[in-house]
Amino acid sequence: MLTRDGRHLLRAVGRSFDLIRAAAVRLRANDSGTTTLRISATQFFVSKWLIPRLEAFERDHPEIDLEIDSTNRLVDFSRDAVDLAIRNARGRVSGLEYRKLLDLRPVPLCTPKLRDQLTSAADLAKQTLIHVSTRRESWPRWLAAVGCGGLRAKRDLAFDSAASALEAAARGRGIILGMDPITWDAEPAHKLVRALPDRVDGTSSYYLVFRKADLARPPVRACIDWLLAEMAAYKRKIRAR
Repeated sequence: MLTRDGRHLLRAVGRSFDLIRAAAVRLRANDSGTTTLRISATQFFVSKWLIPRLEAFERDHPEIDLEIDSTNRLVDFSRDAVDLAIRNARGRVSGLEYRKLLDLRPVPLCTPKLRDQLTSAADLAKQTLIHVSTRRESWPRWLAAVGCGGLRAKRDLAFDSAASALEAAARGRGIILGMDPITWDAEPAHKLVRALPDRVDGTSSYYLVFRKADLARPPVRACIDWLLAEMAAYKRKIRAR
């Protein structure tokens, strides 16, 4: 427990760090007059959702340049040169702000030919299950949710990227657990159908993450507002399908 003197010291030190943080924000904002923003997002999100919309951002904000890091590696805002990150955020870090972008729901997908071999989730024991190596827990969770916990597939096939896994599924190599609705934006998914009627509630979401102090930077604020508006329009389009 803090002593009375400790509490006084904590308040004084806290104010000092707030001043340092505010000064650092101003320096980043005015560094050589730059308006470059650095965004970190997963490879799949960048290629299937963000890139198709970049032309609109460039038209609306010609004063802002973007540097995009498409990686599945978690971002450390205290160390990495990143202004905004888009991730499946499961935990919260002090000093960061989170804005939910999109809820995701797992859905098994395969070619129409493979679907004809399935009548229930138990039939997956006779099939190849396609995994994304960064989400190896997805299939076990889905199977447990539909009453098939512990089911072992005939074969497992894993890829280090969702794009490669989808391509394999589109070529009939097995059944993939896609993340609805964003999976449907990938071209290989146009050759796929829902493998089973079972529906499982989503357990993950895309979040926009940034430093609280960076809200004072106009370019960051503009990019946040644009991303939220674009995602709102995307969700309206999905509901209208």
